[in-house]
Amino acid sequence: MSEQSSDRVLIVDEIASDREELARALDAEGFRVVQADSASEAVRQIWEGAFLVVFISSILTGKDPLMLATELRQM
Repeated sequence: MSEQSSDRVLIVDEIASDREELARALDAEGFRVVQADSASEAVRQIWEGAFLVVFISSILTGKDPLMLATELRQM
């Protein structure tokens, strides 16, 4: 993984306005925010670099959020 996770956070949510609201709050606190609008995009982002924390929406089309969390944890 290419980037350090010390200040990077990933937000996974299909609803753009929800992602943006959380991203603004985290950005204001000094975090580098990466957004994903799907489970597959989240997996791609994880392969590209490490994250301090991943925020996953409780509702994702086509993928159970708990299954996604488990999959990401194993990467």
